[in-house]
Amino acid sequence: MKALSVRQPWAYAILRLGKSVENRTWPLRLRTPFECVIHAGKAWGRSERLDLEDLRQRYAIADELALGSLLGIVTVTGCVTAPRDERDGEWFCGPYAFTLENPRPFAEPIPWKGALGFFDIEIPAHAAPATAAEACSCRCVRCARLRGAPSPAHNGPCSCSTHGGQAPLPDLGVRPCLVDL
Repeated sequence: MKALSVRQPWAYAILRLGKSVENRTWPLRLRTPFECVIHAGKAWGRSERLDLEDLRQRYAIADELALGSLLGIVTVTGCVTAPRDERDGEWFCGPYAFTLENPRPFAEPIPWKGALGFFDIEIPAHAAPATAAEACSCRCVRCARLRGAPSPAHNGPCSCSTHGGQAPLPDLGVRPCLVDL
């Protein structure tokens, strides 16, 4: 299976926050669609810390992010030079972006050495997918309840796949999360 190293916090965003594109300076030269393991690179510096601070203002993010580990699987569906829609627009900064769908995080990170570009790996047999509630970091009320977390102050709309992309329960009076960004 192919794997791709992505710096944190972007690897986390791909698998748990709905980041639908991975920006690169080079175009995709592989036939799509294909399954790809997301590897969190080991690099962690000032730029990554600033990116994480920015994301934490908009999303509920884990306290610690795994480095140097396999985190999950996505389907790479293509390569674009401009955002396809509003959802991509939040994440796209080009000049190329690989389009990603169907993120499936592992229940636990798997320590692994990364590489530049796409590289081949064999997924360990013990790699288990996370449950839907564990995988979701959406800040909507419904998703927080699924995780057993207290209701967040952010009462925005939900676009995650935990509950099929449906809006949270109407009696909660919430809107989709991405609208507030």
